[in-house]
Order: sequence, then structure tokens, then C-alpha cells
Amino acid sequence: MSEVKLALLCLATLGLYEPYWFYRNWRLRKQVRKSDVSPFWRAFFAPIFAFSLFEDVPSEARNLRVSVGWSAGEMGVAFLVLSAAWRLPDPYWLVTFLSFVPLVLVQRVINKANAKSTNPGPVNESYSVLNIVGIVLGGIILLLSIIGTLIPTE
Repeated sequence: MSEVKLALLCLATLGLYEPYWFYRNWRLRKQVRKSDVSPFWRAFFAPIFAFSLFEDVPSEARNLRVSVGWSAGEMGVAFLVLSAAWRLPDPYWLVTFLSFVPLVLVQRVINKANAKSTNPGPVNESYSVLNIVGIVLGGIILLLSIIGTLIPTE
């Protein structure tokens, strides 16, 4: 998946795309490794299981001689903290919208590793009609949320 597309979908869906991103990654790992992990539950509890996914990606990338530039622990903590930031008071809760940043950094490594693998798959850079509708409608809701939070009440 393109990093820009991932960022746009995470922002426009107000973070609802993030569990889907985790689900897709866990499902792929289950298929490749023939493991018995449950992609649904790992995506449902993404802030907890992110740590193990963020450990898998660099180890596979280093086998393909792809540099990573981040540690799994740091990335997991960043995602966990940003995901929990919605509990902060106004306007500080807005920082939770940055929870996509660790995912984009991980996706960048996934894309580089995919390009160097023996059987590289295509990078999903196209936008479906549903993607576009979600980005437009979600973008409007996001913008209104930010404006509503930042405009002082009387």
C-alpha cells in the first residue's frame, strides 16, 4: 500500500482504517507463515499486538538487506500512546490523529522489503470509489471536528 494512501485513509476515517491495516498485515503473515494467529483479534487489540508486528517487519526486512531506522519498541510505544491520546482534554486529544505516523513508517519498510523480495507484489496506490468517498466525507468530518474543537465557546 502506498504510504500516502495509508495516511489519507487513516486520517479521513478518523483512525478506523488502522485496525483494518493491522488485520490485513496479520492475515498476510498468517498465510505466509502458516501460523495459527487470529488476524481479527490481533487487529481488534492492535495497540497491544502492534509490538509483535513491529518486531516481525524489521526482522524480515533485514533478511532482505533493507535498513529500518526505528526500533519495534519505540514504534509500539508511539502507536500505543497516540492511540490512547483521545482521552486527553480539548484540544490536546487531536494528537490522536497522528497515530497513523508509526504505521506509515512501518509501511515504508514493508514496501521496500516487498520491492527487494524474490516475488514482489504490486504496491496498492490506486483509489477505489469507496476510498474516494471515504476520504471526502471523512475529511469534511475531520475538518469540522478540528474547527469545533478549536473555536472557543461563549
